Formats: sequence, C-alpha cells, structure tokens
Amino acid sequence: MDPLSISLAVLPIVASCIAAIAKLRTVLESTKAINGTLLELLTRAERIRLFLDALHSLCAQIRDQVQESFLLDFDKTGCIMTINSLKQLVETVVDDSKKNRYWMKLHWALLKPDAVALIHDLGERQRDINSVIILIAAKSNFRTENEIRDISHHLVEQARIRDSSRSLKLEEEESDDFDTETLVVRDELDGIEPLVPTWPGYVLREGRGDAYLVERDKLSNASYIGKWSLVSSSVDVGREYGEVWANAVRLKDLMQADQISLWTPLHQAAFLCAPVGVVQDLIKRGALRTLRTRWSDPIFEYHDLTAVEIAQQMGFTQLYEALSPVIRHPIPPTTLIRLQDQFHSIIRNDLSNEDWARYLVLPDLNALTELEHPEMWFPLPFGGSEKRGYRYRLDNRELVVWKFSFEIGAPTIFRVSESGISPIDQVIFFNR
Repeated sequence: MDPLSISLAVLPIVASCIAAIAKLRTVLESTKAINGTLLELLTRAERIRLFLDALHSLCAQIRDQVQESFLLDFDKTGCIMTINSLKQLVETVVDDSKKNRYWMKLHWALLKPDAVALIHDLGERQRDINSVIILIAAKSNFRTENEIRDISHHLVEQARIRDSSRSLKLEEEESDDFDTETLVVRDELDGIEPLVPTWPGYVLREGRGDAYLVERDKLSNASYIGKWSLVSSSVDVGREYGEVWANAVRLKDLMQADQISLWTPLHQAAFLCAPVGVVQDLIKRGALRTLRTRWSDPIFEYHDLTAVEIAQQMGFTQLYEALSPVIRHPIPPTTLIRLQDQFHSIIRNDLSNEDWARYLVLPDLNALTELEHPEMWFPLPFGGSEKRGYRYRLDNRELVVWKFSFEIGAPTIFRVSESGISPIDQVIFFNR
C-alpha cells in the first residue's frame, strides 16, 4: 500500500481499538480482583492503538516530503481481522460481566485460550506495524532508525499500566500467568505520598494540633516578610505531616474564616520580588502557578490573581518566565468545569452534616493541568489516627477520586466523566 492509503486505512481501525479498550477497562475497573490475562490484553490493545497512530502520522509526513513513490507492506486485512477478534472477545466479556460470578468463571475457562491467542496475535501485529515504521525511516531522511527505535520504545512504555500506589489486585489463579514486570509500572510509593501536591482547601485552625499550627504560622509569617530560608525549611516540615506546604495559606479562626486571602508562598514571592532562584525552588517543591488568590490589596485591579499576574502588575519582569504556568494537560475549559462541579458535589454530599464544611475552599482542577503527574491530595482534619480527605487525579478527560477514611476499610473510588460519576473497585491508568 502507498503511504496515503495506509494513513487513511488505519483511522477506522484505531477507532475500533479505542472503543474496545474503553469497554474492557470499564469491566476491569468494576471487579474486586482483576483478571491478569484480560489486563494484558488491554495493554496489548493499547500498544496497537499507539503504533497505528504513529504509523498514521509518519505516513502523512512521508507522503508530503518524499517525492519518489513507493509501496509499504502493511497487512491491512490481517490488522482488521485481529481488531475484529478483539471487539468480539470484549463484547463477550462485557456480556459475561452482567451475569453471576459463577457463570463468568465457567465461561472464562472456555474463553481464556482465545484471549491468550489474541494476545499473541496482537503482538505479531505490533511487530508488523513496527517493521513498516522502520521501513519508512529507511526510505526517508526525516527519521533515523535510532529515532524510530526510541519512538517504539516510548510507545510500549506508554501502554503499560501505572500502579503507583501498588493497589492493583489480580485474581490469584491469573497472577502467575501475568507478566507484571513488563506490563505494570510500580513506583516506590505507598498510599498517599508527601510528594503529591496538597490542595490548601481546609483553611481553619480548628481541628489542628498545637504543634501543627505553630509550624504553619511560622511558614505564613516567613512568607509574609520574605524570610526565604525559613520558608524553605518550613516547607520541609510539612512532609512530616504528609502534606506539601509549598501551597499552604494562612489558617484562620472560625470567626475570621470569611477573610481568607488564599495567598500562598509563591504569591508572596511574586509580591515581594523574591530572587528568581527562590521562585524556582518553591516551584520545584510543589508550588503551583495556576492558583489564584481570593482577596488582594486595593493596589491591584482584581482580587483573584495568579502569581505571575501579581508580578506583571508590580512590574517585576524578571519573574515573568519563572512564574508563567506550563500547561502539561490541556483540557477544554467546559470539560474541566463539568468534572470540577461533579467532584465538588461528592465533597458537599459527604460533608453535608459538618458545620465547618461551608468554609472549605474546594479544589480548583486547573491546578492539575500544570502537574507532570496530575494528582493532588486534599486533606481534612477530624480523621482520628487515619488520614481523611480526597486524592484526585486527571486521566485524560476524566477524573479519578479516592475518598479516604469516610468508611471503614479501603478507600472508596469514583471515576468522574462529563456524563456522570461511576463508582469503581480498582483504577487502571496507562503510563502517561
């Protein structure tokens, strides 16, 4: 096939892949223990999607940049047959998931050989597509063979499952057959990590211990007068409480709760024209550049300011570059607002009987868009010896929410999309 024909042919195949992957992930996330073979099938299907996307992109480039016409050995028919087999198997799995567990186990014994064969077939298709991609590199001068190898390696990595909290549970009878080292990424994390940026939404002194309040006051006072070395050491203290204080705001008594300004150390650094190195250090420690104040001095035209807006209005041009947010996860504003509204509804429903809940500053999901790993922790007091709060993470155009210490046992998990809120038993993230 010529490059133009290939670039057009892969589009409906990719669309079928996307639909099958979405359905299979939905089934797997609704199970207490994940079937390892099906999880491997999911990762293999995601690899094919990514490799087909890369093939489509490269064919589009080569048809415009290479004058000499040539044909590529792309097995369109074989690829379609494999994806059709994937669709059929996924539909069967979806139907089985609606029946009782006994039926599912009985039918899976018959279905598993087909799934294993399909995993092998998807691997063969991946190698075939990769061979075509390498041939494109050989026939053009805009991609070297080493670059193609790097692209292929990166695609394989992106299709792996990320299990940062090591919470993924596999069916015992499937775990021996599942290649966890190859297909699952497990960071050296355990539960809620201090390195996850903290949302500073609980702004009251009530419910906090004396030692905690002393340290928070030290941080706020140091930020207010520009004692940057003390700010740095105070931010480090926050780790002892399982929080990132680079975004901490001054806490208030209940009677003063309406006077919360939401000025973080980064806002103060912008206002006081801190050295660029100080600003960069705060950002490195987790300070978020998209956060807005709730109140500001009358010298400013607006009350809701980001740190870079403060620097702009003060004329501190040397800080513009360091304070300008870098958006790593661009999501349409309407989508983000819809996700945020539904997340807020979860919180309000959980805390409807708490008088102090009306003083909460609920999470602004814009903050997630600038994080390399778009995940944050919103801690709440009054959890006793257990951590209480919400951990939340963007997953493309969806939001995954974990509720901690509202019920006995493991956290409750939700997947939030524009269409609604779905409770799930496990979370499956691809490694991107």
